[in-house]
Amino acid sequence: MLTQLCYASVASAHFEPPALQQLLEKARANNERDGITGLLLYGNGHFVQVLEGAAAPVSALYAKILSDKRHRQVFELYREPVTTRDFHTWAMAYEQLADFKPDFVLDRSSARQLVELFLEKERTLTLRR
Repeated sequence: MLTQLCYASVASAHFEPPALQQLLEKARANNERDGITGLLLYGNGHFVQVLEGAAAPVSALYAKILSDKRHRQVFELYREPVTTRDFHTWAMAYEQLADFKPDFVLDRSSARQLVELFLEKERTLTLRR
């Protein structure tokens, strides 16, 4: 059974583009190794991340995130069983959100809406290729 987990957090320090790139490269390598796919959104010093894969590796990664000093105020938005992956082609998709308002995602439906907006954007770009 697959699990999809979404959380939000506050970055403990501002991430400049090189630091974000380094974080993404490491996350992508680890996620490929562990069979995890997902999405990372970053803006205004806040993260929203979706992790999906087998329940045990997703839970193990989330436990690491909870103790990671780069995150503060980690808040689980939802965790649910899924039959298919939304991010099956991405070890870790990424988008920087310039106008990100963190209070937007403080409930499950808003978080899911943000994920759906990203997926719709990606589908539209894929159709244009």
